[in-house]
Amino acid sequence: MFGYNSEEEVLKLNVIDLIDYNEREKIKEFIKLRYTNGNLPDHYETRGLRRDGSSFVMEVTVSIFDYNGENATLVILRDLSERVKYENEIKKSLEIKSNLLGELFHRTKNNMQVICGLLDLQLVKIKDKDIKYKIKNIKNKIASMSLVHEMLYQNQDLSKINFREYIENLINRLDFQKDNNIRINLKLDNIEIIMDIAIPCGMVFVELISNSLKYAFPEGWSKSKEIQIEIKTIENNYILINYYDNGVGLSERVDFSETYGLNIVSSIIKHQLDGEIDIKSDNGFKCQMKIRNDLYFDRINNEKI
Repeated sequence: MFGYNSEEEVLKLNVIDLIDYNEREKIKEFIKLRYTNGNLPDHYETRGLRRDGSSFVMEVTVSIFDYNGENATLVILRDLSERVKYENEIKKSLEIKSNLLGELFHRTKNNMQVICGLLDLQLVKIKDKDIKYKIKNIKNKIASMSLVHEMLYQNQDLSKINFREYIENLINRLDFQKDNNIRINLKLDNIEIIMDIAIPCGMVFVELISNSLKYAFPEGWSKSKEIQIEIKTIENNYILINYYDNGVGLSERVDFSETYGLNIVSSIIKHQLDGEIDIKSDNGFKCQMKIRNDLYFDRINNEKI
Protein backbone atom coordinates (compact mmCIF):
# COMPACT_ATOMS: atom_id res chain seq x y z
CA MET A 1 0.00 0.00 0.00
CA PHE A 2 2.87 2.39 0.79
CA GLY A 3 5.13 1.17 -2.02
CA TYR A 4 7.99 -0.24 0.07
CA ASN A 5 9.86 -3.30 -1.11
CA SER A 6 9.96 -5.32 2.10
CA GLU A 7 8.57 -5.64 5.60
CA GLU A 8 11.99 -4.88 7.06
CA GLU A 9 12.11 -1.57 5.19
CA VAL A 10 8.79 -0.52 6.71
CA LEU A 11 9.76 -1.58 10.24
CA LYS A 12 12.66 0.85 10.20
CA LEU A 13 10.25 3.76 9.86
CA ASN A 14 8.43 5.77 12.50
CA VAL A 15 4.65 5.66 12.08
CA ILE A 16 4.70 9.40 11.34
CA ASP A 17 6.86 8.68 8.28
CA LEU A 18 3.80 7.03 6.72
CA ILE A 19 1.65 10.17 7.12
CA ASP A 20 1.40 13.03 4.63
CA TYR A 21 3.37 16.11 5.75
CA ASN A 22 0.23 18.27 6.03
CA GLU A 23 -1.42 15.74 8.36
CA ARG A 24 1.48 14.96 10.71
CA GLU A 25 0.75 17.54 13.40
CA LYS A 26 -2.82 16.28 13.70
CA ILE A 27 -1.69 12.66 13.98
CA LYS A 28 0.98 13.56 16.56
CA GLU A 29 -1.75 15.19 18.64
CA PHE A 30 -3.85 12.03 18.36
CA ILE A 31 -0.91 9.88 19.53
CA LYS A 32 -0.32 12.22 22.47
CA LEU A 33 -3.99 11.93 23.45
CA ARG A 34 -3.76 8.15 23.31
CA TYR A 35 -0.99 8.08 25.90
CA THR A 36 -2.71 10.61 28.17
CA ASN A 37 -6.10 8.85 28.05
CA GLY A 38 -7.51 11.78 26.16
CA ASN A 39 -10.55 11.80 23.91
CA LEU A 40 -9.09 10.03 20.89
CA PRO A 41 -11.25 9.31 17.83
CA ASP A 42 -11.18 5.62 17.01
CA HIS A 43 -12.16 6.08 13.37
CA TYR A 44 -11.10 8.87 11.02
CA GLU A 45 -9.64 9.68 7.62
CA THR A 46 -6.21 11.13 6.88
CA ARG A 47 -3.65 11.08 4.09
CA GLY A 48 -0.86 8.51 3.80
CA LEU A 49 2.57 9.06 2.23
CA ARG A 50 3.97 6.51 -0.20
CA ARG A 51 7.65 5.72 -0.69
CA ASP A 52 7.66 7.67 -3.98
CA GLY A 53 6.38 10.82 -2.22
CA SER A 54 2.78 10.61 -3.47
CA SER A 55 -0.07 10.91 -0.97
CA PHE A 56 -3.43 9.15 -0.82
CA VAL A 57 -6.56 9.13 1.29
CA MET A 58 -6.69 6.39 3.89
CA GLU A 59 -9.06 5.31 6.62
CA VAL A 60 -7.67 4.79 10.13
CA THR A 61 -9.28 2.54 12.74
CA VAL A 62 -7.69 2.51 16.20
CA SER A 63 -8.33 -0.03 18.95
CA ILE A 64 -6.69 -0.01 22.42
CA PHE A 65 -6.54 -3.34 24.26
CA ASP A 66 -4.66 -5.19 27.00
CA TYR A 67 -1.66 -7.21 25.81
CA ASN A 68 0.16 -9.21 28.49
CA GLY A 69 -0.85 -6.72 31.16
CA GLU A 70 0.11 -3.66 29.14
CA ASN A 71 -1.84 -1.25 26.95
CA ALA A 72 -1.40 -1.98 23.28
CA THR A 73 -2.75 -0.26 20.19
CA LEU A 74 -3.99 -1.93 17.05
CA VAL A 75 -4.16 0.38 14.03
CA ILE A 76 -5.76 -0.69 10.76
CA LEU A 77 -5.09 1.42 7.67
CA ARG A 78 -7.22 1.10 4.55
CA ASP A 79 -6.43 2.70 1.19
CA LEU A 80 -9.50 4.70 0.06
CA SER A 81 -8.05 5.81 -3.28
CA GLU A 82 -10.42 3.70 -5.40
CA ARG A 83 -13.45 4.68 -3.34
CA VAL A 84 -12.58 8.38 -3.57
CA LYS A 85 -12.04 7.97 -7.32
CA TYR A 86 -15.48 6.41 -7.80
CA GLU A 87 -17.12 8.99 -5.50
CA ASN A 88 -15.61 11.81 -7.55
CA GLU A 89 -16.80 10.18 -10.76
CA ILE A 90 -20.32 9.86 -9.34
CA LYS A 91 -20.29 13.49 -8.17
CA LYS A 92 -19.10 14.63 -11.59
CA SER A 93 -21.77 12.54 -13.31
CA LEU A 94 -24.49 13.92 -11.03
CA GLU A 95 -23.28 17.47 -11.65
CA ILE A 96 -23.45 16.92 -15.43
CA LYS A 97 -26.95 15.43 -15.17
CA SER A 98 -28.06 18.29 -12.92
CA ASN A 99 -26.75 20.85 -15.42
CA LEU A 100 -28.46 19.04 -18.30
CA LEU A 101 -31.73 18.89 -16.38
CA GLY A 102 -31.48 22.60 -15.56
CA GLU A 103 -30.83 23.36 -19.23
CA LEU A 104 -33.85 21.25 -20.16
CA PHE A 105 -36.08 23.25 -17.80
CA HIS A 106 -34.63 26.49 -19.19
CA ARG A 107 -35.24 25.55 -22.82
CA THR A 108 -38.73 24.23 -22.09
CA LYS A 109 -39.60 27.53 -20.40
CA ASN A 110 -38.23 29.49 -23.37
CA ASN A 111 -40.19 27.41 -25.88
CA MET A 112 -43.39 27.95 -23.93
CA GLN A 113 -42.74 31.69 -23.80
CA VAL A 114 -42.34 31.68 -27.59
CA ILE A 115 -45.76 30.02 -27.88
CA CYS A 116 -47.25 32.67 -25.58
CA GLY A 117 -45.68 35.36 -27.76
CA LEU A 118 -47.25 33.85 -30.87
CA LEU A 119 -50.65 33.80 -29.14
CA ASP A 120 -50.19 37.48 -28.25
CA LEU A 121 -49.68 38.28 -31.92
CA GLN A 122 -52.95 36.52 -32.75
CA LEU A 123 -54.81 38.34 -29.96
CA VAL A 124 -54.04 41.68 -31.61
CA LYS A 125 -55.89 40.59 -34.76
CA ILE A 126 -58.92 38.99 -33.06
CA LYS A 127 -61.95 41.17 -32.35
CA ASP A 128 -64.38 38.55 -31.03
CA LYS A 129 -64.33 38.85 -27.22
CA ASP A 130 -65.25 35.22 -26.57
CA ILE A 131 -62.51 33.84 -28.83
CA LYS A 132 -60.07 36.36 -27.36
CA TYR A 133 -60.93 35.18 -23.86
CA LYS A 134 -60.42 31.52 -24.78
CA ILE A 135 -57.02 32.22 -26.29
CA LYS A 136 -56.01 34.14 -23.16
CA ASN A 137 -57.11 31.15 -21.09
CA ILE A 138 -54.90 28.85 -23.16
CA LYS A 139 -52.03 31.31 -22.86
CA ASN A 140 -52.40 31.42 -19.07
CA LYS A 141 -52.31 27.62 -18.84
CA ILE A 142 -49.13 27.52 -20.89
CA ALA A 143 -47.69 30.26 -18.66
CA SER A 144 -48.53 28.23 -15.53
CA MET A 145 -46.49 25.29 -16.88
CA SER A 146 -43.68 27.55 -18.04
CA LEU A 147 -43.43 29.09 -14.57
CA VAL A 148 -42.83 25.67 -12.98
CA HIS A 149 -39.90 25.02 -15.32
CA GLU A 150 -38.56 28.51 -14.67
CA MET A 151 -38.63 28.05 -10.89
CA LEU A 152 -37.07 24.58 -11.10
CA TYR A 153 -34.28 26.00 -13.25
CA GLN A 154 -33.61 28.71 -10.66
CA ASN A 155 -33.70 26.25 -7.74
CA GLN A 156 -30.71 24.37 -6.37
CA ASP A 157 -33.10 21.47 -5.80
CA LEU A 158 -34.39 20.52 -9.25
CA SER A 159 -37.13 18.29 -7.89
CA LYS A 160 -39.26 20.75 -5.87
CA ILE A 161 -40.53 24.34 -5.83
CA ASN A 162 -42.11 26.55 -3.20
CA PHE A 163 -45.90 26.39 -3.62
CA ARG A 164 -46.48 29.86 -2.11
CA GLU A 165 -43.95 31.53 -4.42
CA TYR A 166 -45.38 29.65 -7.39
CA ILE A 167 -48.95 30.83 -6.77
CA GLU A 168 -47.84 34.43 -6.10
CA ASN A 169 -45.84 34.52 -9.35
CA LEU A 170 -48.65 32.85 -11.27
CA ILE A 171 -51.25 35.37 -10.07
CA ASN A 172 -49.01 38.27 -11.09
CA ARG A 173 -48.57 36.85 -14.59
CA LEU A 174 -52.18 35.99 -15.39
CA ASP A 175 -53.22 37.83 -18.52
CA PHE A 176 -56.81 38.21 -17.28
CA GLN A 177 -56.04 40.29 -14.23
CA LYS A 178 -55.05 43.48 -16.01
CA ASP A 179 -58.43 43.50 -17.81
CA ASN A 180 -60.44 43.31 -14.59
CA ASN A 181 -60.71 45.48 -11.52
CA ILE A 182 -60.30 42.59 -9.11
CA ARG A 183 -58.51 42.05 -5.82
CA ILE A 184 -56.91 38.69 -5.08
CA ASN A 185 -56.18 37.93 -1.41
CA LEU A 186 -53.63 35.22 -0.71
CA LYS A 187 -53.05 33.30 2.52
CA LEU A 188 -50.37 30.75 1.71
CA ASP A 189 -48.18 28.49 3.84
CA ASN A 190 -44.59 27.77 2.85
CA ILE A 191 -44.92 24.33 1.26
CA GLU A 192 -42.47 22.46 -0.98
CA ILE A 193 -44.10 20.54 -3.82
CA ILE A 194 -42.83 18.54 -6.78
CA MET A 195 -43.40 19.30 -10.46
CA ASP A 196 -45.98 16.47 -10.78
CA ILE A 197 -48.19 18.39 -8.34
CA ALA A 198 -47.28 21.98 -9.26
CA ILE A 199 -48.27 21.83 -12.94
CA PRO A 200 -51.77 20.35 -12.39
CA CYS A 201 -52.37 22.80 -9.51
CA GLY A 202 -51.36 25.69 -11.77
CA MET A 203 -53.90 24.51 -14.36
CA VAL A 204 -56.56 24.34 -11.64
CA PHE A 205 -55.92 27.90 -10.46
CA VAL A 206 -55.93 29.27 -14.01
CA GLU A 207 -59.27 27.56 -14.65
CA LEU A 208 -60.85 28.73 -11.38
CA ILE A 209 -59.70 32.34 -11.70
CA SER A 210 -60.65 32.61 -15.37
CA ASN A 211 -64.11 31.22 -14.64
CA SER A 212 -64.58 33.60 -11.72
CA LEU A 213 -63.67 36.55 -13.91
CA LYS A 214 -65.92 35.40 -16.74
CA TYR A 215 -69.02 34.32 -14.80
CA ALA A 216 -68.91 35.55 -11.19
CA PHE A 217 -69.05 39.28 -11.88
CA PRO A 218 -71.60 40.08 -14.58
CA GLU A 219 -71.74 43.41 -16.36
CA GLY A 220 -72.96 46.13 -14.03
CA TRP A 221 -71.62 44.40 -10.90
CA SER A 222 -71.53 47.19 -8.32
CA LYS A 223 -69.82 45.41 -5.43
CA SER A 224 -66.11 44.86 -5.05
CA LYS A 225 -64.59 41.94 -6.93
CA GLU A 226 -62.61 39.68 -4.65
CA ILE A 227 -60.96 36.28 -4.87
CA GLN A 228 -59.44 34.56 -1.84
CA ILE A 229 -56.96 31.69 -2.03
CA GLU A 230 -55.78 29.83 1.06
CA ILE A 231 -53.25 27.01 1.02
CA LYS A 232 -52.11 25.18 4.14
CA THR A 233 -50.66 21.87 5.25
CA ILE A 234 -52.89 19.57 7.28
CA GLU A 235 -52.51 16.12 8.80
CA ASN A 236 -50.80 13.16 7.09
CA ASN A 237 -48.93 15.30 4.55
CA TYR A 238 -52.05 16.65 2.86
CA ILE A 239 -52.46 20.12 1.39
CA LEU A 240 -55.77 21.93 1.85
CA ILE A 241 -56.68 24.52 -0.79
CA ASN A 242 -59.60 26.91 -0.27
CA TYR A 243 -60.75 29.05 -3.20
CA TYR A 244 -63.49 31.67 -2.87
CA ASP A 245 -64.96 34.51 -4.92
CA ASN A 246 -67.69 36.95 -3.77
CA GLY A 247 -69.55 36.88 -7.07
CA VAL A 248 -73.05 35.72 -7.98
CA GLY A 249 -72.43 32.11 -6.94
CA LEU A 250 -73.89 29.03 -8.62
CA SER A 251 -77.50 28.68 -9.61
CA GLU A 252 -79.13 25.34 -8.82
CA ARG A 253 -80.65 25.36 -12.31
CA VAL A 254 -77.28 25.63 -14.04
CA ASP A 255 -75.13 22.64 -14.90
CA PHE A 256 -71.99 24.19 -13.51
CA SER A 257 -69.84 21.25 -14.67
CA GLU A 258 -70.30 22.56 -18.21
CA THR A 259 -70.98 26.27 -17.70
CA TYR A 260 -68.09 26.94 -15.32
CA GLY A 261 -65.60 24.46 -16.67
CA LEU A 262 -65.36 22.88 -13.24
CA ASN A 263 -65.40 19.43 -14.77
CA ILE A 264 -61.79 20.14 -15.77
CA VAL A 265 -60.90 21.18 -12.22
CA SER A 266 -62.71 18.18 -10.71
CA SER A 267 -61.01 15.77 -13.10
CA ILE A 268 -57.53 17.12 -12.32
CA ILE A 269 -58.06 17.00 -8.55
CA LYS A 270 -59.68 13.56 -8.44
CA HIS A 271 -57.91 11.63 -11.16
CA GLN A 272 -54.56 13.32 -11.66
CA LEU A 273 -53.84 14.35 -8.07
CA ASP A 274 -55.83 11.60 -6.33
CA GLY A 275 -57.51 14.26 -4.18
CA GLU A 276 -60.92 15.40 -3.00
CA ILE A 277 -62.98 18.42 -4.06
CA ASP A 278 -66.06 20.07 -2.54
CA ILE A 279 -67.92 22.90 -4.34
CA LYS A 280 -70.48 25.16 -2.65
CA SER A 281 -72.46 28.29 -3.49
CA ASP A 282 -72.71 30.47 -0.37
CA ASN A 283 -72.53 34.25 -0.84
CA GLY A 284 -70.35 33.55 -3.84
CA PHE A 285 -68.44 30.54 -5.08
CA LYS A 286 -66.47 28.27 -2.76
CA CYS A 287 -64.22 25.38 -3.72
CA GLN A 288 -62.26 23.29 -1.22
CA MET A 289 -59.64 20.85 -2.47
CA LYS A 290 -57.53 18.35 -0.56
CA ILE A 291 -54.50 16.73 -2.19
CA ARG A 292 -51.57 14.63 -1.02
CA ASN A 293 -48.10 16.13 -1.11
CA ASP A 294 -46.32 12.78 -1.54
CA LEU A 295 -48.17 11.61 -4.63
CA TYR A 296 -45.05 11.29 -6.75
CA PHE A 297 -43.24 9.08 -4.25
CA ASP A 298 -46.26 6.81 -3.93
CA ARG A 299 -46.23 6.39 -7.70
CA ILE A 300 -42.58 5.33 -7.60
CA ASN A 301 -43.29 2.80 -4.84
CA ASN A 302 -46.27 1.37 -6.72
CA GLU A 303 -44.16 1.00 -9.88
CA LYS A 304 -41.49 -0.85 -7.92
CA ILE A 305 -44.09 -3.18 -6.41
